[in-house]
Amino acid sequence: MPHSGAPVTQLRQEHTANQLLEVWWMRERIERWWRLASGALHLWRQRRRGRTELSRMTDAELKDAGIDPHEAWLETRKSFWRA
Repeated sequence: MPHSGAPVTQLRQEHTANQLLEVWWMRERIERWWRLASGALHLWRQRRRGRTELSRMTDAELKDAGIDPHEAWLETRKSFWRA
């Protein structure tokens, strides 16, 4: 009895479709992770920059900005990842 190639071809197509779906899914996860990570890094850089600028302000500049010097000092003591 001759063997038909149709079921084998169909299995190959399904296997290829599953592989493509897995690749797409993995790519989506990596892209989502990268967006989250780059967003966090951007936020951390902003915090570090802002706290550095705050630490360089004089008491008179802080007073003009309406910032208590002690509160400014406490803010500058925070790590960049802390809000």
